[in-house]
Amino acid sequence: QRRAGRILLVGRLVEKKGVSILLEALRLLDEPGYELHIVGDGPLRTQLTTQAAGLRVNFVGALGREALAAEYGAASIAVFPSVAAASGDQDGLPVSLLEAMSVGCAVVASDLPGLRDAVEDGHSGLLTAPGSAEELAAVLGRLLGDPGLCDRLGAAAVVRAEAFSVEVIGGRYVALLDGL
Repeated sequence: QRRAGRILLVGRLVEKKGVSILLEALRLLDEPGYELHIVGDGPLRTQLTTQAAGLRVNFVGALGREALAAEYGAASIAVFPSVAAASGDQDGLPVSLLEAMSVGCAVVASDLPGLRDAVEDGHSGLLTAPGSAEELAAVLGRLLGDPGLCDRLGAAAVVRAEAFSVEVIGGRYVALLDGL
């Protein structure tokens, strides 16, 4: 059962996931009707928990498959505010992004290679400038204020995620190998 205003972030709590940017964005958000669930753990958990003080944020920790499925099912928005880490490391195409899309979450992701390959901006999700808390806050505010837009993006995300299924990708490899 989807919950209006439920935002979900699934990922390891490391710099490249951009959780700190998301927390900054929530501080800028004018829309009070949100609740963020962060699923995952990692070396930045203590720092991020401190940064989240006073916000409606629930650090859920790592979850098993069924509990994670319930989190996806309850979320109206899934967010992937990825950034390039100081080391140069950045997300490719996170499995969690495809999982969120496949269950119909409205997706907000950073405009980075890999993420933009899966998310068609304005159609199967919304892309934001990496590292921009202001832009992320504006996009989240827009989605929180427009449940119909969340529904439309989520429905298109389901269709888009099918293009990344094991069957479809496997079929492309078979066709490629047959052509050699």
